[in-house]
Amino acid sequence: MLVDGIPTRVRIDFHYNEMPRELGDCRTQAFCMILNHYGYEITAQEIFGIGSGLDFHIKNINYNGFDLPLISGRNFDAENNCCKILQIPCKEQTLVYNSDISSGNLCFDRDILEILVEGRPVLIQCDVYYMTYLSDIKRNHNQYHMIIILGFDLESREFTVLDSVSGQVHTIAMSQLYMSMFEKYYGDEKVGIWYDIKQPENICNQRKQIDKYIESFMNQGNSIIKNDGYLEEIKKYIDFLNRIRECAKQGSVNHDNYLKFILEMNCILIRKQDELNGSCFRHLYEKYLNEVSTHLSLNNELWNDLVMYIQQSEAAFKALSFKVRYYNGTTYEKCEMFIQNLEKIYKAEKELGTKLMNIRRNLQDEK
Repeated sequence: MLVDGIPTRVRIDFHYNEMPRELGDCRTQAFCMILNHYGYEITAQEIFGIGSGLDFHIKNINYNGFDLPLISGRNFDAENNCCKILQIPCKEQTLVYNSDISSGNLCFDRDILEILVEGRPVLIQCDVYYMTYLSDIKRNHNQYHMIIILGFDLESREFTVLDSVSGQVHTIAMSQLYMSMFEKYYGDEKVGIWYDIKQPENICNQRKQIDKYIESFMNQGNSIIKNDGYLEEIKKYIDFLNRIRECAKQGSVNHDNYLKFILEMNCILIRKQDELNGSCFRHLYEKYLNEVSTHLSLNNELWNDLVMYIQQSEAAFKALSFKVRYYNGTTYEKCEMFIQNLEKIYKAEKELGTKLMNIRRNLQDEK
């Protein structure tokens, strides 16, 4: 039976292996599951590393009615970047909000339904807060959550989805998933994002593409140390905190309260990111380094340095979410601790970026 040319029911035969929570967040794992489904041998840490996943991203959000510059430690384009480097057909698509879509016969975007009919799973970016089937975790608003649509039923108006957070297949109302793509907790932008990944025509073993590893290190190193790279965002954020602190010291109650709010909420939200992801993003990149070390012939000293710097950065991120958050002191003392750990991240990743940029030269010297 067809509804406006679309079959009433579709279910894709999708085989996947449940992944440990510490191996990437929902985005990385969702991409990994689809690529593995297409026969591409790649791990979550390889996707994150090849796509230059490390970042220091600041996004201005509205949290409980207050403007808040939120810290994130990952590049949200990492998975798409990885596909580009490996020449895997992956297209990021945008969806404009349609307030009347629920009253139509299809009650969802036709392009997405047609791709599912063709037998290709679809990646949907949504807010995890609306994924009510995740009843065993505390859901907080995170509009970068990623799920895989495996099928639909137009009669019951439900999707069949795979969520890496639970590692299970669930059903969710089409209207609810549609809402989760647009009801942005951190802003009013009415644009949904989804990804169409096609099976590569010539699937090769990524592990044999040593040049791709080297390219990924060069790209990641460049994104760290270039003049407008993300390390400069850390310096800007430190300057921002210092300006607020100085105004607070001069007697501005509003600046004092705002500083306290920024510090507290960033510590909480960094921790919530780690809880949802299963680990710190720096830990994931360390796993990538360890995995690549079995394929590249580099001296032990260089590898040890790379791991040491990424561990130093990870420790500073964890200090933000634990030590700073629970420090029982004044707002100014807490701000100083916060800034000190940002400076540790800056120093460690500056060294990391320099080392990554020298890997090609090191390989040439080894030869």
